[in-house]
Amino acid sequence: MKLNLPFDLKDKTVLLAGAGGGWDVFGALPLAHELRRTCRVVLANYSSTLEGFAVRPAMADDHPEGQLAEA
Repeated sequence: MKLNLPFDLKDKTVLLAGAGGGWDVFGALPLAHELRRTCRVVLANYSSTLEGFAVRPAMADDHPEGQLAEA
């Protein structure tokens, strides 16, 4: 796959972020893989809690990013 973007990302940092259960970040992996050819890619995910959104350890049974973090 070759991305045909209307802007240049060479030597840039791209943040691919999701909010929720982590499946959005999991789905972004093919895009992250392709972007890594020209730029630095950072993946982030926030999971909701009763207090709002907070960074917390991922649970592998319902959050795929937990399995990715262990790999």
